[in-house]
Amino acid sequence: MRKILLIVIGVIGMFLTACDDDKEMLLSDIPIRLSGKILGMDEGEALARFRGGAGVGVYIVDASERQTEDLLGARVSNKKFMQSADGLVGDPLVYWNRETGIEFAAYYPYLPENGILSEACLFQVAERQDSLQDGLSAYGESDFLWARGYADFQTEPIALEFSHLMSKVIIYLKSDAMIPGDMIGGEVRILGSVTNAKIDLNEGTVIAEGETGEVVAADEVMQKDGFEIAVKAIIVPQTLKKGVKWLDIKTLGGYSYFSELPEDLIFQPGKQMTLSVSIESGECHVTVEEIEDWIETEAPIVGEVVEDLPTFKLYDFYNLNGVQGLVIAVDETGKHGVLISLDEERTQWCTEPSLMAQAYSAGDAQENLNEVLNVDPTLEKFPAMKWCMDKNKDGISGWYMPALNELRDFWNILYTNTDLINDKIVATGVVGATEIKTNWWDTDGYFSSSLSLSDKVRSISFSMFGDGISVALLSQDASSHVRAFYKF
Repeated sequence: MRKILLIVIGVIGMFLTACDDDKEMLLSDIPIRLSGKILGMDEGEALARFRGGAGVGVYIVDASERQTEDLLGARVSNKKFMQSADGLVGDPLVYWNRETGIEFAAYYPYLPENGILSEACLFQVAERQDSLQDGLSAYGESDFLWARGYADFQTEPIALEFSHLMSKVIIYLKSDAMIPGDMIGGEVRILGSVTNAKIDLNEGTVIAEGETGEVVAADEVMQKDGFEIAVKAIIVPQTLKKGVKWLDIKTLGGYSYFSELPEDLIFQPGKQMTLSVSIESGECHVTVEEIEDWIETEAPIVGEVVEDLPTFKLYDFYNLNGVQGLVIAVDETGKHGVLISLDEERTQWCTEPSLMAQAYSAGDAQENLNEVLNVDPTLEKFPAMKWCMDKNKDGISGWYMPALNELRDFWNILYTNTDLINDKIVATGVVGATEIKTNWWDTDGYFSSSLSLSDKVRSISFSMFGDGISVALLSQDASSHVRAFYKF
């Protein structure tokens, strides 16, 4: 009898809810899933294109509720959708309304500050596309993708057709220098281009806006015979005017070559421009080889999936997708956090302090990396940072040299949990795993990526008096220990 009474009360409650909010009653238990396909990709690649945690921004309005073309009143407004085992899903899940189809707009990479769809989306391509941005390729994060469409109620992922809104340029370079390979290891900068864009997410249109800047190109796989290096960059669609100095090529030997445009150069959205550059007798000759549709040829970013992400606790052994480390910080979900490397290196911070890297940030490791790359793109003269960055290989990205503040935060934890943490590191059984040195007799400390204003390296160690940790200032060419950090 009691069970029947509860059922009756529940039914009455459902009818009362329906009176208050008809829309909620129409929502099904079927989540909306998306499959992001880009020109040139097959269906299998589309299911694994977007790395978990990076996210796609999505706007959804039930078609029966739409009153204008710009999706005003969307019930889903800039929701972050992330990779799952079966397409892109909202976090938390977003459900279908059984009574109507949906209209949607989607874009990548996700920008949390975006507002309603009718407002312009502000986006900036990375200036250092040869570096990392939040653990991902800065080049890849400069690729703004957009999709707009309609879909009827369905249980399968909606097949989105993403298009590139930015423009891509590939540059092949060679030189007639007496020493072969003069271009190898050099740096290519695209000058005089606007790096900020205002994007209409309703129409998928882009307007370059703001001051001009420069873009440092990333390495590209060589596809043409007779050239020494190939680079690539993503540019906001725009026209560079005739006579503009637009290309700066710096060689490892210290030579610099510039190119001025003999005529207007137009970067079109969704197009890929291929250029060949020949340095002859010190002069830079540029030829436009072809302009074609930007076909997706990059390897899909196969990362974590929302539904399958394992959870971790402090001091767990992290061993996923070729990445191994000890968990030293986690968020409330246990799915994301920070690792410290199981191994370490003793080396110099810099072999030539006269290079004067402006790596002064105590809180931003990426900023310090960019400053070092400005003076040495190869990192050969910055062995400690190079050791950390060399862990990013075979498809792995995310290892970095920690800034002072995050290194100090960990050392405070290490101070009260020394034996536990070192025992956990050794217990992994990984070849090369070694205890962190905490006896001040054994080490001058561990390097951070941060310099003091006196251009000394800020390093962390335990105090010789046994009363906590201390921050020491070491010469850049001194040798000390370094451990890499990784954000998962």
